[in-house]
Amino acid sequence: MWHFLESSSLARDPATYSLLPEFYADTSGVPGLERWTTTGGFLPAVHYNATGSFQTTLSTISWPVKAVLLHPTTDRLSIVGWRSPISGFVSLNGRFSDADPGGGNGVDWFIARGSAQLAGGSFPNGGSQDFAAGATPDVLSSIAVNAGDFI
Repeated sequence: MWHFLESSSLARDPATYSLLPEFYADTSGVPGLERWTTTGGFLPAVHYNATGSFQTTLSTISWPVKAVLLHPTTDRLSIVGWRSPISGFVSLNGRFSDADPGGGNGVDWFIARGSAQLAGGSFPNGGSQDFAAGATPDVLSSIAVNAGDFI
């Protein structure tokens, strides 16, 4: 169901997305800090904290338990995708946070079904933003999906 991807450009076009081909089970030497990345092992990347405890790496990156961290490049996106195993309705709730408030220039995020954007936002370094079913406008509480649809 879950797919960790990169784009071939900054375009939000699912036709240009491909799976991140390399997996590392011990980012920064910590077993359980998992990383999927492009060929060569660096960026773009999708990380997951499966250690069972809060982690801090490189002295500035905060990794809560079960948190997914995405790191794009200046010319490619890092993407977490979900392929629906069912036909029916799904709801989405969550939060985007800047895991490294001392670096970078903030966060731009989006949630799309295929190529149609459902929600999106941006915030400066150190910020965060919730996305939730029931929020205004309420586009995330009842998303119709068919088996095989990609969000």
